[in-house]
Amino acid sequence: MEITSKWIDKYKFRVDDGRHPYFELDVPPKFGGEDTAPTALEMAVMALATCLGTTYKMTVDHMHLTVDELEVKAIANKSDDIHLSDIHLIVCVKSQDSKEKLEKALQIAEKNCAVDIIFHQTQIPMETKLEIIE
Repeated sequence: MEITSKWIDKYKFRVDDGRHPYFELDVPPKFGGEDTAPTALEMAVMALATCLGTTYKMTVDHMHLTVDELEVKAIANKSDDIHLSDIHLIVCVKSQDSKEKLEKALQIAEKNCAVDIIFHQTQIPMETKLEIIE
């Protein structure tokens, strides 16, 4: 994996992975940016939610479970302007399968999501829960 992050203007950067259209990151005006795009910290939390969602979907597929809807909500609280104090992940799933099987899939997904593993290494307190959509 090779990522290029190129400075554009003020505190805005253009990020490119060489395979997809680039995207931009910026910071809010209170830090000198223009708030035209997500911050790097917001993108990291987005990556966490997306990685867990993707890994969960792969896990339920492997377990031959069915999912009609899937959404991961990430609530990241800050202790100050730049440090996360805790993260709460809510995996919302609509399925006819039992809650026990869906929870087992979540446990497996958490152990296999690369971004989840990285965040756990930071020792930022994290809580993940399953919410069944009726």
